[in-house]
Amino acid sequence: MNIYSIPNKQIFYLSVIATILAIIVIGVGAYTRLVHAGLGCPDWPGCYGLLTSPSTADEISQAMENFPGMPVSSEKGWVEMIHRYIAGLLLIVIACITILSWRNKQHNNYIFATGILLFALLQAAFGMWTVTLKLWPQVVVAHLLGGMILSSLLVNLFLREYYHYSTIVNFKVNPSLLYTLKYLASLALFVVFMQIAIGGWTSANYSSLACVDFPTCQGVLLPNMDFASGFNLFLPLGDNYLGGKLDSAARTAIHMTHRFGAIIIFIIIVWLLYQSKKVIYNLGKFRNTFNNLLSIICIIMLVQIALGISNVVNHLPLIVAVTHTVVASLLLLSLVAYNFYIRLLLKY
Repeated sequence: MNIYSIPNKQIFYLSVIATILAIIVIGVGAYTRLVHAGLGCPDWPGCYGLLTSPSTADEISQAMENFPGMPVSSEKGWVEMIHRYIAGLLLIVIACITILSWRNKQHNNYIFATGILLFALLQAAFGMWTVTLKLWPQVVVAHLLGGMILSSLLVNLFLREYYHYSTIVNFKVNPSLLYTLKYLASLALFVVFMQIAIGGWTSANYSSLACVDFPTCQGVLLPNMDFASGFNLFLPLGDNYLGGKLDSAARTAIHMTHRFGAIIIFIIIVWLLYQSKKVIYNLGKFRNTFNNLLSIICIIMLVQIALGISNVVNHLPLIVAVTHTVVASLLLLSLVAYNFYIRLLLKY
């Protein structure tokens, strides 16, 4: 039987657009951090009191007067403001989805859409705190994870719109195998999310270049590491964290933890893919969709590993580093979709 049904195409297409925008925001956010433009605008939501980055001589002079001690860079200000513009557009699209969902209350998605809008507003607040708290690493990581969660919620929304839950589908699959996949998929999703958190912590503390060789670090397999300082979640407020404050041993501990996490993810996802092949031939017309998703997960994982290694050996080239963050989000979203499909199969 056909399980594809889009009860409201406007909501579906807007949710796809919102997901794409969320990924773009994540990528532009990574670019903003990597070019050290996180404090390109020291205030929020404007930039030195303007709606755009100060560009003329008069605007720059006024900005220096209003914010003494803060270096004024028109280029970095524009980077930060473009990030905010795209995030603002995303918020508008999510608001439109919510309004349309309330006007067309099918499958209870209006409640889900409202929750997404509320979370998007919270994410905007974290964007403000990232600036006002001067790139406090805890807030920077929370802001990154918020973007990942928001994009995951949007993926769930358009999948809920695409697959009509009321359609009865009969699959001849052993339920115990599906439950095994459910637990493995949940574990894979969790470890990838935690790896992104560690990656955000690595970036927020400027630890990406703590090791510039691979597979060794500083010429050895286990370099000097200070985990207590590296993962101190009680860094003081008020300091300017642009450029980072940790010593070499602490940054090395963060960097190496990120490497260890990549190994764990590789093992879990390979095991998930292996177990998935046991059920794929019993899924009927759903087989191609599921098989394509497994291929996507495998490809994204391998690309992400290659990007991570390239970041180290090539000393963090900008395009590679930005792509590494975007591909991390794609790996997370592909696992979100996988978990959705498993839950869908378990319904029938």
